[in-house]
Amino acid sequence: MEHRALSRPLKVAALMLLCAAVATPCSFDTTPILFFDVRPDMPIDDYVDGRLGIVQPTYARSHLVVAFRHLSSKPPSNAEREGFRDLLRHRLNEVPFEARPVNPVEQWERLRMNIRGLEYKWPPDRTRSVAGAYDSYDNCTDDAFATASKTLAQHMKTFGAANPAVMRWLDAQEMVFANCTEGEARIPEDDASLPAALRADRQYQIAAANFYALRYDDARARFLAIARDRQSPWQKTARLVAARVLIRAENLDVAIKDEDPLALAEQELRTILADASMKSLHDAAWDLFAVTTLRRNPQQRFRDAANGLLGGETSARRVRTHLADYTILWDKEVTGDDELTDWIRTFQSGDVAHALERWNASKGTPWLVAALTHVKPDDASVASLLEASKNIGADSAAATSVAYHRARLLLAADRVDDARAELDRVLARDIPVSARNQLLAQRRAVARTLAEFLRDTPSRPVGEGADAIDPEEAAPHLPEDAAAVLNTWTPLETLARAAADETLPTEIRDPLARALSTRRLLLGEPSFETADVFVHDTELRPYIHAEHYYYGNWWCAGGPTQTAPVPLFLRPTLSAANAEQEQLRAMGSGASWILRTVLARAKSHPNDPRVPEALSLAILGTRRACGDGDTEKLAKEAFGALHRKYGKTSWAAETPYWYKPY
Repeated sequence: MEHRALSRPLKVAALMLLCAAVATPCSFDTTPILFFDVRPDMPIDDYVDGRLGIVQPTYARSHLVVAFRHLSSKPPSNAEREGFRDLLRHRLNEVPFEARPVNPVEQWERLRMNIRGLEYKWPPDRTRSVAGAYDSYDNCTDDAFATASKTLAQHMKTFGAANPAVMRWLDAQEMVFANCTEGEARIPEDDASLPAALRADRQYQIAAANFYALRYDDARARFLAIARDRQSPWQKTARLVAARVLIRAENLDVAIKDEDPLALAEQELRTILADASMKSLHDAAWDLFAVTTLRRNPQQRFRDAANGLLGGETSARRVRTHLADYTILWDKEVTGDDELTDWIRTFQSGDVAHALERWNASKGTPWLVAALTHVKPDDASVASLLEASKNIGADSAAATSVAYHRARLLLAADRVDDARAELDRVLARDIPVSARNQLLAQRRAVARTLAEFLRDTPSRPVGEGADAIDPEEAAPHLPEDAAAVLNTWTPLETLARAAADETLPTEIRDPLARALSTRRLLLGEPSFETADVFVHDTELRPYIHAEHYYYGNWWCAGGPTQTAPVPLFLRPTLSAANAEQEQLRAMGSGASWILRTVLARAKSHPNDPRVPEALSLAILGTRRACGDGDTEKLAKEAFGALHRKYGKTSWAAETPYWYKPY
């Protein structure tokens, strides 16, 4: 068998494969996200069950594996779904509270503390640092703590909780786990005074203590001795752990007598897997066998994992391991010629020619989705793809992806009515929230009336920043393209009708009404009275913002930067909207317009008692303002006027500086 040396990072990854958590990063960003590029909606269970929505080529490959299986003619079985679900929940940190297993480390510590008559505080550490590196690994596994708790409970039931022999068993087991982190405790040999069951346990405890202390030669010899003892209740477990010792030693580059520990471990594991008497440990042995293959021949392990993911695997645990190994190994200079790997590579790269070639040869739905996702509107194959895709039924896992890209191509061909009909059909179905958000954006672009546009405007976020959230608990949100339409292409009269529409949720209607009232003031006959209103409310701006507005005071020159196509219903009033936008743009930034207006009042009506306060507030407002090229100069001029003309007022005293805007 081919033996390739892997890099140390992959060695550590192989060591931690069965227990590593890859959670969604914690984020303080609360920007609403309407669809993710890298993952489906929460909960991931829905996606695993086939509610794919619009599959993105930027999804993590683990999600694309699930998509391929549902898009293919062989969707995943219940066992396969369980395996997919288990790994993806773990990686996304989405394990439901009720499904979370009891923490065996905590369980052991609580039991031990209770026997000792001590108060439980926190579970013990079980990680050990890798020598010469900053990495660490779980030296003592969950299974070890769970087995210890079960064994101790059984001995207490059999011999009595206060039996000195049981307490000596506990003393020894505490020494075993003391070696989890950095200890090198040596457990004394047993003696004839211990009951036979506890003497057998003592032999296993000594071997385990040596294992955790990295004394691998001694540990392996002892485990093998136990494996040869047919009277020991630990015979089968010791046989498996003896192979684990070899893998652990090789992973950590700890010298051991055997010349090729992984080859020997693989041989022993093959024997265990072929032994019917070891059936209860076959899943655990298979996990270790997968690790040895991954380490010795990553190419073979990648191919084995791909084949396992293509269907036929009946063990959820093995499916989980296949998916973990497959996605970890993808970027480790391995290759595969199976259809799953070919499809993911094609889907992510956007190789339309290859997707079309495979579609024409197989008529497989995954290849149709790949071609539709990436084909350009002017490609010669568009007509045939549109013809083929119209036969995808509503019950197909591909239906939502196909509808989205059909609408995209139809809109590009100016087949507006056909696109709208396609969108009406798919939006009438029960589809994931992120898919609905994307499809609503397409339908907003072809809205024939304001009512149609407003109907499709409210969207529900599926995330905040980098974190997924439950869409059912999210407040309605104004999408960026809809905000751009309302800010740029909607004249004042139409904006007023929108703000009065009671079908809009208050989360959108209230800020829209506030933007409307501000715009009315600015587009009317703005005066010092208008500016005086503005200096007392720095949140006033003639635009509604979909994203977080990082500038705290008034508005930027030219308004928001989002762009969007002009919906059909606004095209007749486009000239009016453009005229209003030109008037707003001519005012510059909010800070500059206010400073300019207040300065003019100070010159024309210097005795107006409102002027000192207005000058002070306008100057202070530039501190966080989105200014333009005139803002700093105007702020300095206002500062001079305030201190020269009104230097004895409290407003001058409270304004010791002028500010440079952002």
